[in-house]
Amino acid sequence: MGATKDQTRAPDREGVQLARALHLERNPIRVAHLLVEDLGLEQRQLAEACGVSEASVSEWLKGSEDRTPHQRDRILELAYVVISALATGSITPNRLRAWLSSPMDFFLEDAPMAAIAKGNFNAVAEAARDFASGRLPV
Repeated sequence: MGATKDQTRAPDREGVQLARALHLERNPIRVAHLLVEDLGLEQRQLAEACGVSEASVSEWLKGSEDRTPHQRDRILELAYVVISALATGSITPNRLRAWLSSPMDFFLEDAPMAAIAKGNFNAVAEAARDFASGRLPV
């Protein structure tokens, strides 16, 4: 039997749960863990979004608190972008992860994660909401 319309439109529960977990978490190290372990970002991708080396991310994931306020802000900004998109319930974590690392004309050929590292967090958050809702960014 085929899926009904209601089944095909059901919100992505995994994504909504991840958005809720990120929203409730205040510790940037635990946020980094959620982004890597639950969203499935690679350490190099998190490093790109935070503007740090992959070795720095590896140390964070081992529990090191050695990061600057700027780096902490990038982690939390990336988490906010993820929350904004996944909370719509209309996009899967896998699809969002692919979007975050895909170069786009909208960000002048940068991937959204690189745009976050360059300080364009607000534009990325808005574009993520548009993407998750099926709207084109303007």
